[in-house]
Amino acid sequence: MSSERSHVEITGKMQEVAGKQAAQVQAAYDKFYDWMLREGKKPREGTPLQESTARNYVQRLDQAHRHVIRTLNPEDNATIRPEHADAYLELLRDDEIKKDDGDEYGNSAKRKFEETLLKYFQWRFYDGSLADEWEKPINFSDDTGEDAYRFTYAELGKLFEVTTSYGALPSYGDVSEAERDEYNTVIAQRLSIPKDELTQEDWLRADYTTKNRSLVMVGHDAGLTPKEVANAERSWYDPKRKILKIPTEKACKQRKKEEAALSDEAADALERWFELRQRLSVYDGTEKLWLNLNGTPYTSGSLCRLLRTLCEEAGIETEGKPIKWYSLRYTMGRNVTEEGELSEANDQLRHSTTKATKGYDKTPVEKLQKRVTATHEKAAAAAADPDYDPFDESIDHSQTATQRESVDITATVAADPITKTRGGNIHADVVIPDTTEARAKLARMLLSEETE
Repeated sequence: MSSERSHVEITGKMQEVAGKQAAQVQAAYDKFYDWMLREGKKPREGTPLQESTARNYVQRLDQAHRHVIRTLNPEDNATIRPEHADAYLELLRDDEIKKDDGDEYGNSAKRKFEETLLKYFQWRFYDGSLADEWEKPINFSDDTGEDAYRFTYAELGKLFEVTTSYGALPSYGDVSEAERDEYNTVIAQRLSIPKDELTQEDWLRADYTTKNRSLVMVGHDAGLTPKEVANAERSWYDPKRKILKIPTEKACKQRKKEEAALSDEAADALERWFELRQRLSVYDGTEKLWLNLNGTPYTSGSLCRLLRTLCEEAGIETEGKPIKWYSLRYTMGRNVTEEGELSEANDQLRHSTTKATKGYDKTPVEKLQKRVTATHEKAAAAAADPDYDPFDESIDHSQTATQRESVDITATVAADPITKTRGGNIHADVVIPDTTEARAKLARMLLSEETE
């Protein structure tokens, strides 16, 4: 292979924005280009890409890389990190990234940038510099672009429910010696350590139910991105106000809005995790809120795998669905918008642009807490009752199915509560609960009386 064929010169604009790291960028691009010419089409089979196709990938990468450096200001200009690519595609979707002449990119161009980043991260995975393959949060494969999958209310309820049991272990002192030996085999596999080296603390670390529940519940309510999960610290949580405060410098895309409301359920899950977390030595000396079983921060790939595993445990079909960690964020944004107003979703998602959610004024945290709590109530009801309609405005969604069926409007202050007056009007003398269901049931009784 000639040196000319294995080299695509980075642009002058790239040299300018990369600064002192321009030579590192060029070296990385050369390796990327060489890999594509060797096996870039089908890496497992060693099938190469055509030279013209590989050259186009490098040229588009040069452009996308410049966008990332200019808009996200990464610490390392030589490499694009997965979380930066996530943020870049979101900005591209929202038309915050524009051409040099100020025009917006068309969907075809956006799709090409997405495909280029996918090929770039594929190279880095097969090169060994990435532990997990990149999970793109957005798909520009059609005219509208396909985001991560949004869960239905029933699916969301099942997902929340399974976090209370998946990965659970009994207490170390509550099992017999024979049972303990069996569980030690499981724990050794989970933690990848020899069975004869296990300690009682390893039992706590391997029982990841409490951690996973807090991670999913808070991840949903606060709309945390993979980068924010990795950066999350204990100090972000305010137990008095039940909010998570994500510092701008630690947030994805450096969002100026910092506060996200938590439902009572999510706050309780987080506080339970705090109690367990302080007993685990792996967290000694670190403020990190969540670490994986290897004692390192979660990545986009590991979070996606966790969510898919929970879905499978909950009986949620995953085949053909773009279920990613971002699915929690997109589901929450849609549900809060449906339960309240677009401006509330804007604040809960911490969007700074009107293009993203067309948000307006700052919404009170107390109101946001009611909105995210309402999504939990509907999710629980939908999971428990197959006939439940989360979009029926005539019922009280905070009640259980049993409570809704047992609405009693027969408690009366008269022997005959519904009577007709001499003028033909209907008079009702009853005491009923102050709920929409009770009023609707009374109305049906009155109409029935009128037609008799």
